[in-house]
Amino acid sequence: MGTKLKVMLFWVVLVFALVLTLGLSAFVFALPNESFNLSGKLSYEGGPQVVKYYWSEFVPGGGTADDLVSQDLKLFDDGTLKYEMEMTEGSQTMGMTMGATYTKGEIAYLFQPTSVYSYMAVDGVISAEQEWSEEDGENEVYEQVERLMEEFQIYEHVAHYNDFGWFFEDGYVPSETDQPLSGFFASDMAARSYYFTGLTGTETFGEIRSSFFDSRLTFVLDKTDPDPDYQNIPETIYSGGRSFQLLKLDGQDATDDTVVSLGYHTAEVSCEYNGQTYTLTVDFVTTN
Repeated sequence: MGTKLKVMLFWVVLVFALVLTLGLSAFVFALPNESFNLSGKLSYEGGPQVVKYYWSEFVPGGGTADDLVSQDLKLFDDGTLKYEMEMTEGSQTMGMTMGATYTKGEIAYLFQPTSVYSYMAVDGVISAEQEWSEEDGENEVYEQVERLMEEFQIYEHVAHYNDFGWFFEDGYVPSETDQPLSGFFASDMAARSYYFTGLTGTETFGEIRSSFFDSRLTFVLDKTDPDPDYQNIPETIYSGGRSFQLLKLDGQDATDDTVVSLGYHTAEVSCEYNGQTYTLTVDFVTTN
């Protein structure tokens, strides 16, 4: 091949490479402005999936617009749950996170805490905190965890913790018939306690009911709280004194003469409220 032909081929290859480079550059710079008809599916399976989600938000009584109480409860498909609560009032914040395992019982979900962390903060700076995990065993913090178990309840569509009230499962639509969702017996002077303590297991239900000054039935109706400051919270009803009647105890017909043993019980009761009679199943515990 002659020298002139080699030189011509060299320039042809060089020009072709230059055109190709400029073309690719133009394509890259034009890419954000192009429209592509892409199809596909993106999935992520990197951990346990949420099977139930409960939440609530409300402004505490007497609070301002900057004050807020929020609750967040997730039940996962691997049998674990996570509960988070935070209350902010002015410059102070109190919060808690609990991890636990759970199983579904006949009426409520049964759970066993595996970790609890609580804190208090002022202007965003933590001033006090406590932490417990099941590896720590029983200690002074564990006693507080036990009390937490007494105050925390999870039902099919509602959950409840301490004085922070009941809250609905996300996406649950209350009915218009105001049917009760769940209930429990309160005892002593603690409005949120569902324990009858100081018993022997030989008392009748009538004796138990008459021996407690503040014995009453608490339940939540299947409708949202009418107050707009209370989001995703059902209306809570207190029957007031002794205006309820025992119908069944642990599946058996019962009256005030029925002896109540120590331990966990379920009862069917009737309760009058605002001229209506409700029949519902409640749970309570008797301890000595």
